[in-house]
Amino acid sequence: MLEDYLCQVGFSGIESRLYLELLRIGPQAVSVLSKKLDLNRTTSYSILKNLEKKGVVSSYKKSSVQVFAANDPSCLVAYVDRKCKTFGYYREMVLNLVPKFRGVEESFFSKKPVVSYYDGMDGVNALMAKVNDTKKVFYAYFDFEAWMDTASENFIYDFEKIIIMSSLDIKLVAKDTQKMRIFLNKQENVLFLPPEQFDGTGMVNFIVSDGSLLIINLVKGAEYGVIIESDEVTMSCKNLFNLFWRCLKLS
Repeated sequence: MLEDYLCQVGFSGIESRLYLELLRIGPQAVSVLSKKLDLNRTTSYSILKNLEKKGVVSSYKKSSVQVFAANDPSCLVAYVDRKCKTFGYYREMVLNLVPKFRGVEESFFSKKPVVSYYDGMDGVNALMAKVNDTKKVFYAYFDFEAWMDTASENFIYDFEKIIIMSSLDIKLVAKDTQKMRIFLNKQENVLFLPPEQFDGTGMVNFIVSDGSLLIINLVKGAEYGVIIESDEVTMSCKNLFNLFWRCLKLS
């Protein structure tokens, strides 16, 4: 049982056995540990040195013989903390390198779209958070009322700030309800459609935002979100949305 836990935090099977044996019988020379675990001395010594590097074993001389001892088990916490810091550093490094890795797959003519899928309400909330990072463009065919019933108060507050920012290129197509007219009363670029025109498709929402196309489904029990990150796809969708916008204004 304990051996399994040690393996889960980065110990090899033999490292786990050797550390637990040292805890059980106390400080020992390599020769003693080798016999107890049926290992040759060279292998045992190498494993003990690895455990020393992990900070869970220490050694000292006793009558010219090198003796190894297991450190107090609290050292395992320090070992895991060091691993977390190391992985945290590499996580940040890899995160910063993602654009360069993506650049490797770019062709001379076009960059492939990056498609990500977000499942369930937690996934939808994570995708919603991306909307609040919008800096330039926000076009949406959207059942805002359904979204507001799902989103947190903090998100709605941040989202409300976005849609009244004059610096954004905003166009919104929304369901015509009293609640939506109140919520969007400070935004000029809104076209309201009768509620029946959203039937069947109103829960699948389309957003064009800063190089990304977002598709969000809020049907209860079947929530999901998809984001397509591509300047080319976004530009095409933006052009289609503008055509749709002009047709709605003429109708």
